[in-house]
Amino acid sequence: MNDDKIDIPELMRIDERFRTFMEESIEPIWCFGLDKPLPIDLPEDEQFDLFYNDTYLKENNKAYAQVFGYERKEDLLGKRLSEIIPPSIPENTATIKQVIRAGYNLRNFVTVEFYKEKKFIILNNVYGVIEDGQLLRVWGTSRDITAQKVAEDKFRKAELRYRTIADFTYDWETWENPDCSYNYVSPSFERITGYSPQQLVNRPELLNEMILPDDLTSWLEHHQVTHAQNEAGEIQFRIRAKNGQIRWIEHKCQSVYNDQGEYLGVRASNRDITKRKMAEEELIESTERFQLSFKIANIAICLVSLEGRLVMVNNQMCKMFGYSKEELEVMSTEDLAHPEDLGISPNYIQQAISGSADHQRFVKRYVHKDGHIVWGEVSSTIIRNDEGNPQYFISYVLDITERKQAEIELRNAFKEIEQLKTRLHAESAYLQDEIKLAHNFENIIGNSNALEYVLYRVSEVAPTDASVLIMGETGTGKELIARAIHNASSRNKRALVKVNCAALPASLIESELFGHEKGAFTGADVRRMGRFQLADGATLFLDEISEIPLELQAKLLQVMQDGEFELLGSSKTIRTDVRIIAASNRNLEDEVNHGRFRKDLFYRINVFPLTIPPLRNRKDDLPLLINWFVRRFNRKMGKNITSIPAALIKHLQAYDWPGNVRELENVIERAVITSKNSILKLSDRLATSASEKTRAKSSKTLAEMEREHILNTLENTDWKIEGKNGTADVLGLAPSTLRGRMKKLEIYRSMKQ
Repeated sequence: MNDDKIDIPELMRIDERFRTFMEESIEPIWCFGLDKPLPIDLPEDEQFDLFYNDTYLKENNKAYAQVFGYERKEDLLGKRLSEIIPPSIPENTATIKQVIRAGYNLRNFVTVEFYKEKKFIILNNVYGVIEDGQLLRVWGTSRDITAQKVAEDKFRKAELRYRTIADFTYDWETWENPDCSYNYVSPSFERITGYSPQQLVNRPELLNEMILPDDLTSWLEHHQVTHAQNEAGEIQFRIRAKNGQIRWIEHKCQSVYNDQGEYLGVRASNRDITKRKMAEEELIESTERFQLSFKIANIAICLVSLEGRLVMVNNQMCKMFGYSKEELEVMSTEDLAHPEDLGISPNYIQQAISGSADHQRFVKRYVHKDGHIVWGEVSSTIIRNDEGNPQYFISYVLDITERKQAEIELRNAFKEIEQLKTRLHAESAYLQDEIKLAHNFENIIGNSNALEYVLYRVSEVAPTDASVLIMGETGTGKELIARAIHNASSRNKRALVKVNCAALPASLIESELFGHEKGAFTGADVRRMGRFQLADGATLFLDEISEIPLELQAKLLQVMQDGEFELLGSSKTIRTDVRIIAASNRNLEDEVNHGRFRKDLFYRINVFPLTIPPLRNRKDDLPLLINWFVRRFNRKMGKNITSIPAALIKHLQAYDWPGNVRELENVIERAVITSKNSILKLSDRLATSASEKTRAKSSKTLAEMEREHILNTLENTDWKIEGKNGTADVLGLAPSTLRGRMKKLEIYRSMKQ
């Protein structure tokens, strides 16, 4: 059924079908009822007043509601005509009077109506139900054609703009009518062909006469299809210009229709591409020359896509890697790469694409088909098109395997020389170690008997590769002792690698120690080396080793026993030569007895145990430490404290220092900050009864003493964790470390409340 020709009386007689049609129709349908019948023989003005005052919306479909901005038809039902089409607007008044004059029966008339200050252009059909000379109700349809009218107006303006712009375009533009005549030809037609635009308008067949015979058939077929189908078209052909020159034309066109689907013709753009065609022919010749040299070259050459795929390889490339041409041209550069050199090529590719380096030179290891390593020196250049966009890479790969092997042999020779040199200077090295032991051993301050014994033990174990277990309370300087062992060892040419096991979440410790492959777990966006790999040939310091989860301790034991491990997400075994120094402020034997630490791992790390004495057991070192910290903070803060009263030193020696050297450092730093002249003064008095409390608790375990001390400090600070004079600040701990210890020792605030 045609929506423009709806027969409403017929639909009313078939009520059920009409209701279905009304609901499903996209045509807005409505019915206005009257409070009482309206005599149609009354004067026009009287009918107008009664019609406006007594009329309300009795029925409508969803499409009609949407015209006025409602989603549901029920939102509009019952509204008065004066609400929907306010009579205060002249255009609305004119519409109603036009309906009255037509006897409430009109077809396809256009009106301008306003609703909520919005303008509508409406195509109406109205049918009044009249019995005995009285109007009972009015049925109708009202299609909103505002957008259509706006589009038609835009189309006319667009055509004007098109003609204005086309007059100044470099290409030759045309508008061809449905009958193949030309409505418009741009001025560039004359520059390209030598003929005036008017000549083509007068004689459309002129274009066919200009096209070369070899190209005419394909042009005529294209021209016929373009007029028959609503789609864009493109073709290239040659013409003979008026001066006899042959020119290449790139023709692009599009059929044009209006909003009602009426075919208006074809718009086309014709570009002179003669220079481009000549360049393409030269490129073909150049390509043929390149392919010949590509095949016979004595160096491996390949073309690589922007994604790193091998697009084309030469014979030398196949010979270098042991693969056939067909095998290589379905592989990527990463498929050939040595596992330890993965990521080198993609990194250079991204740099080149970004424009930071069009030419790259690098050395990379590859794996031959038979498994042996091939060293390649790669010279790669990115190729761009005329617009500067990257297209592909051309890479030259020089086989430098023999040169690299010679370098390795040379390094081995130098290593042997260094070993001989080490033996020749053994006596001198021993003397230097003795001098270090007699003075401040590295950065360890003190000369007490307890500290001297520890340094003596350090000098014994440092030259060996034995595992060392350093035990001591928090803040006693376990890391300093570990560094002293490393610096006095044969591994001191490499840096000490440190892992604080207490500072890492349990889920990240394994990745931190052993590394991971890209994609091994969520968030593993790149391949990462672990600390064991970084410490190869050096020393790995595992601080707070007791915090390592039980399930990970087995893997740590395997590495210490076999010197082998695998990255997370990889099945490849990596060998490593690492010396282990472990530290803990907890009694590991007690942890073993309680099932929190593996016994076999304990025996493996407890080859050479060292116990660091707490500061309360080496109070003779306090004057040296105080002076050292004062000088350090003088430099840091620009102070000039030169006098440390003996009474102050005596007061500090009376304190038991549960936080050890770290607590002393914090106390001295606060004192330097608050001292106003050259004399050091404490900002707060320390509890002199600490020694008695410590002696009273001497029968308790280390964990019990630590737990009680943290609880007392929390009580004194009103359970303030962070900030100045908070518990962490008083104990000389990081807030995160303090929270970890509280969780471990089961300390909760509710215990003291």
